[in-house]
Amino acid sequence: MAFVSIPHLFLGNEKRLEILFTGDLHSSADYMALYDFVAAERAAAISGNTPLIVVDAGDIAMGSVFHTLYREYAFELKALCRIGYDAFTVGNHDFDFGADGFLSMLASAYSGKNGNENACRLTAANISFRDNAADSLFGSYNNEYIVIERSGIKIAIFGLLGEDAYSCITGNGAIIREDASSAAERICDSLEKNVKPDYIVALSHGGTMWAGNRRITAGCKNEMKLRAKSEDGILAESVPRIDVIISGHDHDALFEPAVVDNTVIAASGVKGRYVGKLLLEGDSIAEYALVPLERVNKRPESMSAAEKNFGSWLDSSRARVAGIFEDREKINIYDTIAFLKKDYARADDNQWELPLARHIAMSYASAASRYSGGMPLAVLPYGTIREGLERGAVTYGDAFEVLSLGMADDGSYGSPLVYAYIKGKDLKDLCELNAVAAKTGMEDEHLFFAGVSYSYNRYRLPFARVTDVYVNGSELDKNSLYPIVTDLYTSQLLGRVRSSSFGLLNVTPRDSLGKESGFVTLPVKGWRAFAEYLKENDIDDAELPVSAVQENGKGVLLLYLCLIPAVWLSLSGMRKHCRRS
Repeated sequence: MAFVSIPHLFLGNEKRLEILFTGDLHSSADYMALYDFVAAERAAAISGNTPLIVVDAGDIAMGSVFHTLYREYAFELKALCRIGYDAFTVGNHDFDFGADGFLSMLASAYSGKNGNENACRLTAANISFRDNAADSLFGSYNNEYIVIERSGIKIAIFGLLGEDAYSCITGNGAIIREDASSAAERICDSLEKNVKPDYIVALSHGGTMWAGNRRITAGCKNEMKLRAKSEDGILAESVPRIDVIISGHDHDALFEPAVVDNTVIAASGVKGRYVGKLLLEGDSIAEYALVPLERVNKRPESMSAAEKNFGSWLDSSRARVAGIFEDREKINIYDTIAFLKKDYARADDNQWELPLARHIAMSYASAASRYSGGMPLAVLPYGTIREGLERGAVTYGDAFEVLSLGMADDGSYGSPLVYAYIKGKDLKDLCELNAVAAKTGMEDEHLFFAGVSYSYNRYRLPFARVTDVYVNGSELDKNSLYPIVTDLYTSQLLGRVRSSSFGLLNVTPRDSLGKESGFVTLPVKGWRAFAEYLKENDIDDAELPVSAVQENGKGVLLLYLCLIPAVWLSLSGMRKHCRRS
């Protein structure tokens, strides 16, 4: 928990407001614990006559088995409504099922009046839809801003979709996005003229982790100055009339608020591990905390009727999930498939040899071998791995959370595996991409292989650093064809390598005869391949070969100044496509 008191941030009268906030919940919060926490805070706020709002900064969906209920049942939004949220904005992953899926979700959430399901309102001030019918439907659910008056305090809330988040939306051509700062200025003008609120709160799915292409880490030198150059930092600087920005998108948890001029920027992190609490008193911050969300196990007789009702609704939602996977995959999603003796974290001290990622790559190769007649190579980027595994029992659902993104053409959940051949020179280009990204803070772009190892010299010219490549222990032949498997999303990424690198690199999928062709879709999802691999293999005792070895000998770095802009823009372009926060 963090507590910060910062005096004299606001000018004006004596006023008091408590804001509870989340962001990037990704269908993955402990919703019962979240319900209990919000209920307790609300009761305390009412007792102290403190106005309270509860808000979310977007990406409510995509990250657990619950997101299979997103389109038709609107599980995530209905959960927020039942918990008592006042407002949320959209994130890029809320469009992962397309614009139609997003609008279908809104229709499901707002169609009835069951309990408190119309409480949490959508605000997205800077987006619209190109299709007139879709935009009209969206407009019937969306609010450019929301005004709430509690205990004599008038609070205005509006939502924004950031530039990077917009770029991460597949099929974003269906959506029109207005610049966040321009939209915020327009909203603030309207609020000052028509509402005259005591506080203006922006819910921004923009982020505070990146200043251009530089990643900002907690405690780094000039951290707060750098955060002022992030998307939400620029928003705060450009529109100083915003009092508070609740930030999302990059999964960063701000244990101390970023303060830009007189605007406070707050972020709670990812998957509801923390709930943010910001208490404003007069012209100062009285409290800022990220509270760890911990389940309090209550006996049924000690639960209120409202708690029991919410718990019953969660149980019925779990049953719906079980039915979906029974119908689609012929499995019980809650069945145990393995027992692990140790944790397999999504982050590691040696991020470039991450055991979890290496095992996933091997699972792809193993699954594809059943259809291809031989053991292919495999590749996946770190950014597609959404969660780690904890020691103990592992279920199908846990494997799904690790690789939860994507959807197949038949509407089933998870990204399918795809298969093709590539030339040896193209495989070397993938290794070159890795060698450039190594130790740059751009881990989402890092590729993990099965069946491939290479060495590189980081002192050499970018895209000419790889010195040796080996395929299953044999030296690479640049003209030979090699079978390779990946997931559908990654295959789309590989298709952008040439354009993103200004022609310096190239990966072209081919058939077994070497003719250019697309990837072939296999009848298995990435998460299911990983789940079956866990069932069939004791990964705790498996030995993983080193895939990439940095050469120790110093080389000569040639500073071809004419290539530097292309190299930098190449990395920037790849980051845009790889990073899927």
